[in-house]
Amino acid sequence: MSPPLRLALAVLLVAAACIAVAHVAPPAWLSVDGMRRAVEAAGVLGPLVFLGVFVAGFFIPGPEILFAALGGILFGGLPGFVYAYVASLIGTTTTFFLVRYTAQEYAQRALRDRFEWIRALDERLVHRGVLTVTGLRLLLFLSPPLNWALGATRVRTSHYVFGTAIGIVPGLAAAVYFGDVLGATGSVSDVLRPGVVLPAAAALLLVATVAVAAHRLRAGRSGRA
Repeated sequence: MSPPLRLALAVLLVAAACIAVAHVAPPAWLSVDGMRRAVEAAGVLGPLVFLGVFVAGFFIPGPEILFAALGGILFGGLPGFVYAYVASLIGTTTTFFLVRYTAQEYAQRALRDRFEWIRALDERLVHRGVLTVTGLRLLLFLSPPLNWALGATRVRTSHYVFGTAIGIVPGLAAAVYFGDVLGATGSVSDVLRPGVVLPAAAALLLVATVAVAAHRLRAGRSGRA
């Protein structure tokens, strides 16, 4: 695809995203009460409304973890996690493709040869894409800049999707869990009880420990090789 066509495609995609955000996620819906009214008004299609707003949220400033917690408040634990998980995969993949097919070539040419650490990360993503993306997701979760940045690398699409699908699970589960508790009790103080916070913190600590141990094991094997 020629550079002018890539630029035109990028402009069209960004314009489409802005229009979608304006129509799918008006400010009134970006609150618990507003989203609840929208979901209830849609009836059986309520989960689709939530999915649409969640995905549109990847194109506007703001922490995506709040949408995940909103899923727990509106739908409860397991359904909220499923809906938030599907929306997260769609949103992260959409933004990844937006950069991959419009700006990857420019980013590679402009940045890769100028910064050693970017080149090293890019090489790691090529050879160990799933593990690297999983680690980045465990650290940065659904951070929008991470979606854009990974789209500019040479990581395989399948490795990006698979690593994202694994890496977002702990953070997403914790967010939905707290949202579910908040929706059931209606009190922030109840969410901060030790009986709620400690199990979630222990689970996240376990995941982080496993991730660090796996990284050191791989580094040790590489050093021996």
